[in-house]
Amino acid sequence: MDRTPVGYGQNSYTSIMANIPVLFVCFFLVVIGYAIWAVSEARKRRESAKFDYDAALAAYRRAPADLALREQAMQAGRAYSLSTRAFRGGGSDGSRPYESRDFDEVALRNDLDLVAEGARFLPPIGPVAADSKPTVTARLQQVADLYTEGVISEDEYTQRRQEILREI
Repeated sequence: MDRTPVGYGQNSYTSIMANIPVLFVCFFLVVIGYAIWAVSEARKRRESAKFDYDAALAAYRRAPADLALREQAMQAGRAYSLSTRAFRGGGSDGSRPYESRDFDEVALRNDLDLVAEGARFLPPIGPVAADSKPTVTARLQQVADLYTEGVISEDEYTQRRQEILREI
């Protein structure tokens, strides 16, 4: 019986050819794994950009007259727009035709204009004009409410009530 090891004496070309299917399968698995990882990372970047844009819009909604907040919201919106384009296959830098970028800019401006427009219908935030001082009854009611809510003590309530009544 021949005790020669298997593969012994074969030339190197035949042993390489025998391993090509294994190498092909390994390469294919690496490519598939990379594609899955790349899509997962793009999704994470998109979700992070969406969160940042929503936070910037909320901050701008609270102070629509603040132009710095508007610019922050615009920048966050641009980053979100680029991340969605990159996620949908627009390229690693989010490149798409020029018209698409213009459309995104217009959509962002419309969002910010709607936020600012909606804020016009909210009551103004800030100091009350000097000529619109609350009535004595309203001031007494306010002090009473503070006392019943536990914001001020009974001594503070009595003191403030007397101060208001002295102004009459």
